[in-house]
Amino acid sequence: MKSKNIKSNADKGIVNDGLVEIPPFDFSKAKRAPFAEQARNGEITTVVHNADGSKEVFVRLDADVAKKFRSAKSVNTALRTFLKQA
Repeated sequence: MKSKNIKSNADKGIVNDGLVEIPPFDFSKAKRAPFAEQARNGEITTVVHNADGSKEVFVRLDADVAKKFRSAKSVNTALRTFLKQA
């Protein structure tokens, strides 16, 4: 369902939502999820930069490990214990 505020300028392919005009995107060379396979294989680590300058790192756990560690806190506690012993 289209919003009442959105007007389409068909000849230019521009959408005007009342605030900004958005030109049409060209997806002709786009690739769907180019890194999905690496993410599934655990080859990619996601790093998120927070507004306060801190970083969060997201890693994929295998199913058997995830059964034992149900939260980020439990994983971090176990890893910190391991690092102290190493």
